[in-house]
Amino acid sequence: GSSAGAFTALHLAYMDSAEVPAYFNVASMGGIEGTSGNPGYPSNVLGVINLCGALGDSAWINAGDIPFVSMHGTADATVPYGSAVISVLTVPLLVVDGSASLKLRADNAGVSNPFHTWYGAPHVPYAGTNATQMAYMDSTVDFVKTFLRPFFGIPINAAVNSIDINNLLSLYPNPAHDKLYINLNNQHLKVNTIQIYTAEGKMMNQFPGNRILNSINISSLDKGMYIVKIIIDDKVAIQKLIVD
Repeated sequence: GSSAGAFTALHLAYMDSAEVPAYFNVASMGGIEGTSGNPGYPSNVLGVINLCGALGDSAWINAGDIPFVSMHGTADATVPYGSAVISVLTVPLLVVDGSASLKLRADNAGVSNPFHTWYGAPHVPYAGTNATQMAYMDSTVDFVKTFLRPFFGIPINAAVNSIDINNLLSLYPNPAHDKLYINLNNQHLKVNTIQIYTAEGKMMNQFPGNRILNSINISSLDKGMYIVKIIIDDKVAIQKLIVD
């Protein structure tokens, strides 16, 4: 999760029913599991992505808990890098433990928690479309990807079945406005599916593909940065797209 999403992910993973403050009537809410969600699907997770988030109390992380990966800026004025009071509209709410504090606790508990500090960076420095923000996004994807690969049985340094986008296809124009073209440079390959995601990972559109030239309508997309996932036979190409 990112920011508030990181709060949610951390609390789902490390907050037990015994740690819920007494003034919450958890029983009336359906217990720690609640009454919403998808019946039949468990709420337990294998790992946590914590981007600029915090936990109510780092002491909730104990030996044997699941691993997590964290990235946080030292100049974050929204969510503390360490431990501090968090406020909403200048109203102080409670003390939370940011990524640096979680790192110390997890290390002491023997919980795996790769951590990357952005020195001098603000809150969610990767959110946006200028060159600096996109550079932060690239480093975020690379760091988190290394953490996630073992969960899928892929060694950290193993090659993946991906496409060299510069040789096998062209995506243009970029930035784009209403039309996007994807041109395959190999007539023996076929685009199976084209998917467009927001920078936060929400899928916005999905289109069927074909051979050689693919044209898709992106006029419904707001301005900003998106991720285009192009599935070609048994391979996947990923490309950033700016909609202006």
